[in-house]
Amino acid sequence: MLTRLSVEYVYPFDLEEKLCHTVLRGAALQISETLADVATDLSSKQIAELHEIKCVYLHLIHAVIRMTYKAGHPLSNILGDDFEPYLRIEQRNLQQEIFRYVEDVCLRINGFINDQHAYRNERMVQNALCYIDQHYNKDVGLDQLAEAMRCSSTFINRLLKQHTGYTFYHLLTQKRIESSKQLLAIQHCTVCHISEAVGYNNVHSFIRAFKRSEGATPSQFRASLENKSIYTSLRSMSIASL
Repeated sequence: MLTRLSVEYVYPFDLEEKLCHTVLRGAALQISETLADVATDLSSKQIAELHEIKCVYLHLIHAVIRMTYKAGHPLSNILGDDFEPYLRIEQRNLQQEIFRYVEDVCLRINGFINDQHAYRNERMVQNALCYIDQHYNKDVGLDQLAEAMRCSSTFINRLLKQHTGYTFYHLLTQKRIESSKQLLAIQHCTVCHISEAVGYNNVHSFIRAFKRSEGATPSQFRASLENKSIYTSLRSMSIASL
């Protein structure tokens, strides 16, 4: 059984907190750097007794384990059912070996959590894109999307930008414009009707958005479609006459 730390030694609670936060949300390099700070702290306070060094790293391991469970990640899913930090640390007789063991545990937990976050974020992005597909023709905004996703508007907008390269309003506008282009091919649909059908309350806002996207007004775009259709028909007739 490991003995207690010497009363003269002040345990680095600040580094423990930093390590837990980094394992939960940071990168692998930050974990290694924080553990290196722990080793430097031990050296600066002249902690040379192996049993005291083991105690420090065990405290760190247990802090990370508590954080992992509190975050809702069962440790058995990450490290298996045979995870025995007391035994593994006790078996090591060099500080560097203990350091590497603790580092490996932290990196494995961090990798699992990052994978979980990435999967959750990708699923949220897909759900947000589906929401846009299903609601683009309504009076919908970023706040409504955030409420449906049960997150902040800033978070979901940043997530969309990271994964698609575009913000919510850009994606919404592009969906509306693409839908309107299909409707413009239907002759009996007026521009005003199309504007309402794709979610715009104001036809002038629709025309401005369409021109920014396509470089032409809806009417000009429709005329180009008609000209293309006439050209295609004439070309087909010309070929048929040969």
